[in-house]
Amino acid sequence: MELTDNLLEGKIESLKSTIQKWAVKNDIWEYSGFTNYLDHFEYEPTEIPAVLVLYSDGKMINVLNYEYDKLSIEFEQLIDQTEFYYEMHDGVTAVFYPTKEELYDPFYNYFEWKWICEILKPNYTSLYEEVFQVIKNDPKRLHQLTPRQFEIYIHELFKNQGYDTEIGSGFNDGGVDIRLYQKDSIDQIVTLVQVKRYHEGLPIKLDAVAALNSHVNDQKANRGLFVTTSRYLPVAKKFANRQDKKLILADKTHIEKWSNLSATKIIKDKSSLVTDEHILKIIGKDYDNGLEGKIVHASVGYNCIRNEFGIILKETPNACLIMLISKVMVKSYDPPHNFRGEEVPVIRNKIVELRNKENVFRAKKNIDELGRFTFWGKQTFYILWDEKPKYFDLLD
Repeated sequence: MELTDNLLEGKIESLKSTIQKWAVKNDIWEYSGFTNYLDHFEYEPTEIPAVLVLYSDGKMINVLNYEYDKLSIEFEQLIDQTEFYYEMHDGVTAVFYPTKEELYDPFYNYFEWKWICEILKPNYTSLYEEVFQVIKNDPKRLHQLTPRQFEIYIHELFKNQGYDTEIGSGFNDGGVDIRLYQKDSIDQIVTLVQVKRYHEGLPIKLDAVAALNSHVNDQKANRGLFVTTSRYLPVAKKFANRQDKKLILADKTHIEKWSNLSATKIIKDKSSLVTDEHILKIIGKDYDNGLEGKIVHASVGYNCIRNEFGIILKETPNACLIMLISKVMVKSYDPPHNFRGEEVPVIRNKIVELRNKENVFRAKKNIDELGRFTFWGKQTFYILWDEKPKYFDLLD
């Protein structure tokens, strides 16, 4: 049986109901609640998908932390009867995962789609090939987008293929959703794009295609492109054919092809960012208005403190691609054990010599209330390194 989104949501709701009813019965639910991984951690889904997050500032978390022997054992037995298990994330949060491997992919795909809908924003997707791979593999997902999300998706398709693009506001746009600009020798080719996310039972009629053609002529554009998830009536196709290649009609087969091209291009571009040539090019370069080549830092842990350093390989308006880099101790507080001390990242050519391509990840980029850049990736906050040695303590 295919595990549809509705069935997966039903499994999550059943788990929530089981937990809450038991907790209410035992009078330990106060100050507790549920959320999901994407909302709680604000990051893409994990390989083994987290289906539910339980948070508590009351007795419930004490049960999960095994501070009540009888109730804790009873709760373990309760969860063993479900299709899930949990792990403590911190002192107030428990994360639930599926126990059966056959549930991994369905839940991952479900949450990946939720995540993609969250990040489907203009100028956001150039590091996220998954946005286009999902549509390439399952074009029916296009119908789950809102009309505005569909406009943004088509806009991002072309932007990632090298076009200069301009997306309309989504309302009162004069019948033009997207403008594409492309250089041809010394001239600039302008394409006006109209998009319609329709089901196949609702074909595009002549009047819609003719309206786009009128905008092309009125604005003296080079051509018009109509994009739909549906199909075109024969009379609309005949009209377009008479416009001497100034009017192009595209359907879902074209969208699938463009999705594949965009995903492939992003993967290829990302691969080039971890080459010796690119890393040596950006290391130590003085950027007036950019972050590429900058080093980021995070202190991780409470009693045990360790440092993570990374180099920004690529910056986009909303995200960065970061590669973790090695570090070196510059001062020891307990020689010869060296469990406590200060360390700095390796720099210059050593980054290339000691790099690990497996340690590349994406991070959301923001500016905090102090005006500092912050980067959220791998459930960790990073900031720009201040070029000072950082304390570490490996003893718990």
